[in-house]
Amino acid sequence: MELKSDLVATIYLDKKLDNGNQGRTKHWSSAARSRAAWKKAVDGCWIKMKNGNELHPDDYLECANHSPSQSRTGLVVTRHLGKGERLWDMDSVLRSSAKELIDSIVEAGYIKDDSPKYVAWVVGLQDDSNRAAGPYTTVEIHEVIE
Repeated sequence: MELKSDLVATIYLDKKLDNGNQGRTKHWSSAARSRAAWKKAVDGCWIKMKNGNELHPDDYLECANHSPSQSRTGLVVTRHLGKGERLWDMDSVLRSSAKELIDSIVEAGYIKDDSPKYVAWVVGLQDDSNRAAGPYTTVEIHEVIE
C-alpha cells in the first residue's frame, strides 16, 4: 500500500513530550493535567506553512483557506531532545503524552477529529540534532492523497 501526502503545516510547541513512565491509572486526573498543559502549549505555538511563512495560531485558524480538514490527514509528532536527554525506544514516542497533545490539536481546530475517519496515520520520531534549541515538540500536518 502506497501512502502519498502533502505537508500542510508544522506546529512548533515549546513543550517536551514526557514518556508517561508514571503509568496510566483508572483515574483521569493526570491525563487531564497533561491535556491542559498541552492545550496551553498549543495556544502559544507558532506555525510554519509549507511555503515557509510563519503564522501565529490565530492567523492560521482565521485564514480564509483554512478550516479543519474534511479529508484524511497524517501526523508526524517529533520529540526534539534537549541537553542531557536520552533517546527513547522508538515504541515509546507515541506512547508518551502524545495522546493529550493530539487531543489538544483537535480541540484547537487544526484537525477535525483524531478518529481513523480523519487521521490515516501518526508517526512518532525523535531528533537529537539541535539539542541547544531543545527540548520542544513539532507536529507536521499532512493532507493524505488517496
